[in-house]
Amino acid sequence: MGSIGNRRARLLFQTNLAEALLLQGALQEAASQLREVLAAAEDVSRIVAWWGLARAYGLLAEALLGLEFVQRGPRE
Repeated sequence: MGSIGNRRARLLFQTNLAEALLLQGALQEAASQLREVLAAAEDVSRIVAWWGLARAYGLLAEALLGLEFVQRGPRE
């Protein structure tokens, strides 16, 4: 059980790091970090549901939408 707890803690820390990157405008780095989190979370979720999964997907969506806005500019 300790191994599952350690994985959950790592996912939480990585998600928090990605959120900090997102808030600083480092959208590409945040998206990359969140993709790693989600890949690992999907593996952990086969064993037991991880409560942070929805938050990680939400942050990834925010990062990707921000990247699209930066690349395309505001739509008029």
